[in-house]
Amino acid sequence: TTPVGHFSRAIGPWGTFDQAGNVFEWTDGLEPPFLRTLRGGAFDADDGGIHLPVRNTALSQISDAPDVGIRIAAAIEGEEVPAPPAPADAASAGERPFPRRPWIDPLSGRPFFPLAWFSYASDERDLDELAEGGANMVLFVNAPADVDSDEQADANIAAMRRYLDHARRREIRVLAQVGGWHSAHMRGDEAEIARQRRWVEGVRDHPALFGYQLYDEPEYRAGFGLGVEARRNVADFVSGLRATRDSIRRWDGEPRRMTSVVFNLVPLSSWTDYLPVVDTFQVDRYPLDREQAYFGHRGDWGPLIMAWSRGHAVRALDDHPHLRNPSPCMQGVGAEHTEGGTLGLWRNPLYDETRYMAYSSLTVGAWGIFHWIRAFGRPDNPAIAADVGRLYRELRTLLPALETGWERPPFEILHDHGGGTRTFLTDSVPDLTTLALEDDDHYWLVACGNTPLLPEVRLRLRGLRCESTAPRTAEVLSEGWSRSLRFDDDDGGEWVLEPHAMRFGDVNVWRIPKRP
Repeated sequence: TTPVGHFSRAIGPWGTFDQAGNVFEWTDGLEPPFLRTLRGGAFDADDGGIHLPVRNTALSQISDAPDVGIRIAAAIEGEEVPAPPAPADAASAGERPFPRRPWIDPLSGRPFFPLAWFSYASDERDLDELAEGGANMVLFVNAPADVDSDEQADANIAAMRRYLDHARRREIRVLAQVGGWHSAHMRGDEAEIARQRRWVEGVRDHPALFGYQLYDEPEYRAGFGLGVEARRNVADFVSGLRATRDSIRRWDGEPRRMTSVVFNLVPLSSWTDYLPVVDTFQVDRYPLDREQAYFGHRGDWGPLIMAWSRGHAVRALDDHPHLRNPSPCMQGVGAEHTEGGTLGLWRNPLYDETRYMAYSSLTVGAWGIFHWIRAFGRPDNPAIAADVGRLYRELRTLLPALETGWERPPFEILHDHGGGTRTFLTDSVPDLTTLALEDDDHYWLVACGNTPLLPEVRLRLRGLRCESTAPRTAEVLSEGWSRSLRFDDDDGGEWVLEPHAMRFGDVNVWRIPKRP
């Protein structure tokens, strides 16, 4: 604290004194991805810019971050108070469509939709359980890829090939983490780099190998800017990852082999630095909890990831045409994440909540599903395995439609619920998000409710190519109810789905027959 008038030359954006460097100031403005803008500096900001608007990449309006708040000032007698700018309308803030670039199977060249687990200490038993639970991929965190000696390199190649052989038998694809390899490239350790090359050349021909995980949660800084030293460290780290990726591409030779990283707590300051050096990325997504408002407690992070996907990730894919769409990583579903478990902030989400996390991610442009985490040194949780397996079985029903119809939506979905909610945990999330798909026999419409209550959802579908215009019944997958779908000549040739109510967290997967 300082005496009033101590910084008489530090004038804030509204002509106030003695407030610069205190806390970032909430404003009423919205910007993509529809989070409230901030002004001014904060006591813990890493950079200057106290007169500048601050890009709010992380915080909802009810976050309890200690460096963000409001400012209170008194008008000077006799002077006119400046009028604030009109608040931006979320619906007109310039949302862009999400580019659709699915992950590509190195074997077939076709889109591959991962139904995957993170697994630390995976083995043949783990692969058996993954297959029985409906997964088609594993991110093997502790893959035998360490290369501390020539003898270890040879042993690890043999162990990895045995693992890949069993994965092939169980129809599981493997994303192998090589998270420490960048350090050898950063220090120029030619002997270790040569052992890395030997490992890649020893496994690169295996049909179960999907790609390489370069790092889990690379370095970044939370907040609104990076200082000079931190920026230099990030640049050095990114350079090491780039060298690793380039080496793997030379050694492997398969251009469709994927390289990826996992981001946690994005969007934050430096994540975009890593995008030029990977093919795709996974994004942590946490269960929702209405009682915990600040994302550090995981409360509003689920909706924020949706907002981030509609804003920041759209720009990321626009800026980097080589990138494939991100995949959400469902956090807090490992064996230890139960009510009363060892990690108090996290818990095992209910099935419906996990399902909402998955489908709402897909409706805003995500591709695939990962769950965290297996084989973490704690007892297995059968309830979690059952919940994830149930979700994967349902998504497998949609796999043909996702793999053939996701890049180019087969029909248009019209509704009146696309604006920001302004009623739930953030200003960021549209009331309703939707996804259009098709396979040989059906159209599929996924709709996620993101606001407390929509009493009468009216969905109109344009572009359905059905055998006739006869009315038909649209069923909601896994829920045992349906609505009538009829063709309306008077409304531009659209199909109209009978009105129905939706609440927050509802996921309706409509199955529409092409033949009446």
